[in-house]
Parts: sequence; C-alpha cells; structure tokens
Amino acid sequence: MAYFDNNATAPLKDTAYERMVNILKETGNASAVHTNGRAMRKHIEDARAEVAVLIGCEPEDIIFTSGGTESIVTAMSLFRGEPTVISSIEHSAVYANAPDAPQIPVSADGVMDVAAAESIIKQHRPKMISIIMASNETGVIQPVRAIADIAHAHDCLVHVDAVQSAGKIPIIWDEVGADYMSISAHKIGGPQGIGALIKAAGKPVPKLMTGGSQERRQRGGTENVAGIAGFGAAAIKTHKDMHHLEATRAMRDEIEAHILSTSNTVKIWGRGAARVPNTIMLTLAGVPSETQVMIMDLCGVAVGSGAACSSGSMKPSRVLMAMGCPEEEAKCCMRVSLGWANTAEDVAAFKTAWSDMISKLRHKMQSPC
Repeated sequence: MAYFDNNATAPLKDTAYERMVNILKETGNASAVHTNGRAMRKHIEDARAEVAVLIGCEPEDIIFTSGGTESIVTAMSLFRGEPTVISSIEHSAVYANAPDAPQIPVSADGVMDVAAAESIIKQHRPKMISIIMASNETGVIQPVRAIADIAHAHDCLVHVDAVQSAGKIPIIWDEVGADYMSISAHKIGGPQGIGALIKAAGKPVPKLMTGGSQERRQRGGTENVAGIAGFGAAAIKTHKDMHHLEATRAMRDEIEAHILSTSNTVKIWGRGAARVPNTIMLTLAGVPSETQVMIMDLCGVAVGSGAACSSGSMKPSRVLMAMGCPEEEAKCCMRVSLGWANTAEDVAAFKTAWSDMISKLRHKMQSPC
C-alpha cells in the first residue's frame, strides 16, 4: 500500500521504535527516587531536550501531554468562559472549545486576513487568541507572527496550533510570537498518544490534568516514558533530516502536476499561497470524498478525505467552505499528504491509481464552477 495520509498520522520512525522497545523492557516510575526511577526520569528529560531542539525552545518550556488535542484544550482552558478569538480554519479541537468565538476570515487561498484580525481583536478584546500555523487540511502557512504582534499589543495571549507545522517547516520558538504552542509526536514519525504544550516563560500555567507533581506540577499523572522517549527520538531525527523536505516538495509537485494534467474539473486549494511541502487538498466536483478514498484504496493507495478527526462525518469541510468553496463541492475533497517514508515508487503508484480513478469516474465529474 502506498501511504499518502501522513497528516492523519505518519509511520513510526525506526529510531523511535527501537528506543521505545528498549524502554518498555525497563521497570520504574519516573517519580521514584531509587535507581530505576531515576533511569526513567533521565529518559524523559533527554526527550524533553530533543523536542526542544526541533522547536528551538528551552527544555523547561515543554509540558508533555497525551497529544495535540490535549495540548490545545489545556491552553484554551486557561480562559474558558472569557472572550476568545479563533480563525475560520482551525482544527476541530480549537473550534469545539470556542464554538461561539469570533473568527478571523481567510482569503480564497486560505490565508488569514491580518487586517480583519486586528479589527476583530480591537472590537472583542479577547483574553486569548488561538490560531493554526499551517492548515491541517490545505497545508497553507499562516501569518502567525503578524497576528501575534497585534494580539500582544492588545494584552491578548496567543496560542498557536503547530501540530501540522512541526517537522515540515523550520520553527524557532522566539520568532513565532506565541505564548503557548501545541505539537504532536505522531505527525512527525513518533508514537500516537504523546504531544507537548510549549509555554513561554512567565506566562500563566494552564492545568487540565490535576493530580500529582509530574511535569513540574503542570500535568498530573504517571508519565508514558516509552512514548515520551519515542517522541524525543522522532523529534531529533526529524530535525536532522529537515533537508529532505525539498525531496518531499518535489514529489508533492509531481503528483500535483499529474492531477492537474488529467482533469480540468479538479481544483487544488491554497495553491496560490505558501504551503507546507507535503500537502495537497483537492476537490473533484460531483464525486463524494468517500468514493474517491475508497477507489484509491482499492487501487492500493491510502489518502484522506480531509481532517482525520472529521472523516466519516459526512459533513463538508469547514476549512474549504471558509475559503469560498460551495458546500456540495466541499463534500468532494481529497487530501494527499506525503511523509518521511514516501518514495518515487509510491508517487508512481499514486499517479497510476489517480488516472484509473479519473477514467472510471469521468461520467460523474462536473464542470468546474
């Protein structure tokens, strides 16, 4: 199977797997002071330093969580019930925790409107703003620093969802302008079930998981040492291999060119904006997302139908509709997302499967709007 659903989850990197297997053979609680406990504590702190290298932050800035969603919810819980602003293209974890918040609109290419953001912030005086760094659906990179500077000028804290950005574009913590940032291990080849919330020094400490003194009393509960260590291994490997992103971009562009050459009814969203190098979001009007995904799967190619957390809901993509996509067309999307393990052979398999699908469905496809 040629796997092109890396934005949902990436294959586990060998370095992460090997480290996790070895640690799972060990016994000890990282809160214990004996030799076994101290060994587990060292695994956690080594991983904290490795994740810090990927983000360009200090290790003490990092709070390990169960994943991107928990990190997002933890940050947003700090001002639950208080005025909050989000954008119209946020991940469902943000939207679900602030469903009535004013939303920053985006252009047809999916880029947040900075002037509109300033107007909304001035009008609503939020305590926190939560914005995504790169769309999990289209891959479009957002003007996070510009919006963060506006928010800070109005005494507003900034949470940045970098789950789909970490490992795909360089991130230097001090240059982002965030007070809080959420990342996730399994998007970069680490294990599922582990993430991190990065907190700027001196900012309030959000606490969602209360209990023991773990994570410097910022997140209670016995740590998943093997998972955290796997996150660290994946993070440091990802940082070392950032130069491979150009090869990923070249494969993405080859797939994109093939898609456009086979049909004049397909539309690729965000193509006119800066995007992370691995993502294609397209609509094939008249062909439901589920049909596209199933046919590609039968041809030996795994793709997504949008955000994995929303797959199967039969609802149109909120992100595409925010970009001006008609509702019926937004139900006809496919997300192709490459990752560290993709090869030229995978690209060839995709191109063959896509061409076969277009031949089978040509009678169902509608003319472009």
